[in-house]
Amino acid sequence: MATPKTESEIETQRIKREVEYRFNPLKNIGPEKLLSILEAFGNDEFQRAARVMDTIERRDIQTRTVAPKRKRAPANMPWEILTVDESPLATRQKEDLEALYNNLTWRHGLNRHRRGSVAKMLRAMMDAVSKGFAVHELLWRPITANGRQAYTIETVFVPLWFFTGQWGELQYLEQDYQDTGRPLEDGGWLVADGDGLMEPTSIAWMYKNLTLKDWLILSEKFGWPWIHGKTDARIDTPEWNQMAGAMQGLSRDAQILTNKAAEITFHNVGSAGNAPQASLVEYMDRAISALWRGGDLSTMSRGDGLGSNPQQEENQDIEAEDCLMLSEACNEYIDKWAIRYIYGEDAPVLAYFSTHPKDRVDTVRELNKWQTAVSMGIPVSIRDWRERFGLPAPAEGEDIIDPPSQMPMPGGENFLTAANASPMSTEDKYRKKALQMMTDARRADWQPILDALQSLDDARDPGAYRQALIDVKEELAQLAPDPTSSHFAKTLQNILAPALLSGAVETYEKAKS
Repeated sequence: MATPKTESEIETQRIKREVEYRFNPLKNIGPEKLLSILEAFGNDEFQRAARVMDTIERRDIQTRTVAPKRKRAPANMPWEILTVDESPLATRQKEDLEALYNNLTWRHGLNRHRRGSVAKMLRAMMDAVSKGFAVHELLWRPITANGRQAYTIETVFVPLWFFTGQWGELQYLEQDYQDTGRPLEDGGWLVADGDGLMEPTSIAWMYKNLTLKDWLILSEKFGWPWIHGKTDARIDTPEWNQMAGAMQGLSRDAQILTNKAAEITFHNVGSAGNAPQASLVEYMDRAISALWRGGDLSTMSRGDGLGSNPQQEENQDIEAEDCLMLSEACNEYIDKWAIRYIYGEDAPVLAYFSTHPKDRVDTVRELNKWQTAVSMGIPVSIRDWRERFGLPAPAEGEDIIDPPSQMPMPGGENFLTAANASPMSTEDKYRKKALQMMTDARRADWQPILDALQSLDDARDPGAYRQALIDVKEELAQLAPDPTSSHFAKTLQNILAPALLSGAVETYEKAKS
């Protein structure tokens, strides 16, 4: 039977050297050097690239703005332990995993004062989205939960530059810049696998950094007007030096002194037209935002965006994908091994950790959709209505809010009052039946429109959204091309014909009597 890991493999001296010999990996870095570092990163040599990426992520203003938002989101999501069935064994495994995660502790490998629990662990695991991998060492601690022996873990975040992946697997490096390291022990490490967005972010940062330097030089040289002094005096004469001294009092750098015969042409560099630096910097910032937040989901406004609803859906898709990545990593590296340690090597895994996005409901949009369905006569369950809008049912005997007075129908008649009047006259019954038939007919006429609108609401990509818009347009154009052929017109004919006949018979009987 496998034995859980209880002692750390990371030596204290390794951490001490890391802290003592810190350096700035961005010093003297240029495009060629960055390209070389990223090429090595593409070959799973992480040491140099991970340090560069970590520093850029901390120092670049735009990356520092969007990256933490992406990393914080899953850490703020609810998590739970789920089961694959309702068997007693699944229930016990769920209780054991709940005890594990509720007692879990997290700390940073390079700073013992950076500590937390599950939320901090999930946020640290999101470093995989940044650098491709995020690695934690797992130290198992026995506990007693629900009267049984169980386990919890201390998770220790270890920076990616402590590892290499050049041999087809992650290996721990006992010394910096080793070619090979020690393979990761099964059950002793937690590895999250993400997109590695800092690789393209580093390229955008480099272009932006070069552009900012050029912009700074331009501003330094031409950020204020130059002074051109002219004099009849010859160079180095007292009169010349007196003129030079006077100009020094006005400006120390941006000045030119010539005799009157000289001619100098100013081209107004930096003031004529728009300098390209601002546009380039903004473009790179938008690129970084798009990488991390998706589409227009950035802290910067944009005039040609597609609207808040597509953006919100895209953000929800990103959060769902991040939550799935974190859940699968915990299932593979924690849940499976915890159950093995408690129940044996061959025990089935019937419970697992899951974190998922919050259910964000556009209440106004949803309410309009449901009210439209009710007004069109589409049956809606009260239970479904309560569940969708989070409205609990009142307890028996509990005071409830009185509903508003019924909305009057055209002509001033209250439909519900007329339909439910008791005793009901023949005329009232006729009206109720006629109104029901007309409502059903109108709903049948509108059903293609409702179906097209539902397709529009369910669309999840631009192609489906565009096709749904075309369908709505076509259905609107064909809503009632021939009034005599609509369901409503035919139903109205069926209602009026017997009414006309009944009225004629009644008139004849009265005249005869």
